[in-house]
Amino acid sequence: MKKPVTIGQMIENLDAELWPNEPPAVLPKAKTKGSSILRSETFLERFNPSVQRYCAANVIRCFAAKTPSLAQISAKYGRNTAETWLDIQLFDLIEFCGLKNKSEIIESESIDGLIQVILDNFGFLKVAEFMLFAQQFKTGKYGRFYGVVDPMVITSSLQGFLGFRAEMLAYIAREKKKEALREEQLQRESEIKNGTRISYSEWKRMEEIRTRDDSVR
Repeated sequence: MKKPVTIGQMIENLDAELWPNEPPAVLPKAKTKGSSILRSETFLERFNPSVQRYCAANVIRCFAAKTPSLAQISAKYGRNTAETWLDIQLFDLIEFCGLKNKSEIIESESIDGLIQVILDNFGFLKVAEFMLFAQQFKTGKYGRFYGVVDPMVITSSLQGFLGFRAEMLAYIAREKKKEALREEQLQRESEIKNGTRISYSEWKRMEEIRTRDDSVR
């Protein structure tokens, strides 16, 4: 049986699969309509709702990895692709909550309006982050529906998720700073050991000798 692709593996391969030879922040339009459609379909396939549970299992990577944001997807493939992806994610969420037929529960105009609000106000969220939000919503972390789909429950829940996101980004920044300091310390120790750099204590001793010699003169 084929092993499932984890979010970690997907993140590692994403740039090579979707944006070969392009930095993550640079998202030029596809050169031909055909390739644009192909890549759009690839994106929708790669980031289907079943991936949400892998996001929940790799929380830090969802925030730290270079997965594209909703705004980047919209710029890359066109806003329609971002809208389609959100519609798929939201419909999966609604089904999970026991509201299987969204057309009977909420007018399509309301869902469309919710999608526009998300793209306009939460477009900076990475797709992995949004899928993590959807998975956390399913656990009851932010709110719940009471018989009907209330778009405000989702948008207010997203506001709550932003608080969690800010905490995680701050944690990641602190860890990166610690790692940079550790690497700097290891580099310094290596240079001292190899004789290409003197330690602070040695430098201080040499300064004291130089100062003493200057005073003698």
